[in-house]
Amino acid sequence: MSRLSLGLSVGCARGHGAVVAATGWFAGAGRCGPLEPVGTHPDHRGHGYGRDAVLGACAALADRGASAVAVVTPSTNDAAVALYRSAGFTVLRENRDWVRVRGA
Repeated sequence: MSRLSLGLSVGCARGHGAVVAATGWFAGAGRCGPLEPVGTHPDHRGHGYGRDAVLGACAALADRGASAVAVVTPSTNDAAVALYRSAGFTVLRENRDWVRVRGA
């Protein structure tokens, strides 16, 4: 069983009290590190602060030896998709999630 051994948090606060955070999870050298969560206060979106936090988390993971960084977000989340594209992420594949409602 493998474990995520270290969470790397990267915060970015700049200009007018912007509050942004991105967390990358280190899964071991040579392994892909998942990036989540990422958050930017609504009043400070669209200024590049989220991208800076994402890029900082990616750099921290690379410095630890991660082979890549992955994110999972709904393709309908336009803001998240735009953020990840602005940070250089590309779509590898799209998944379809299925759910069975209890009692159905």
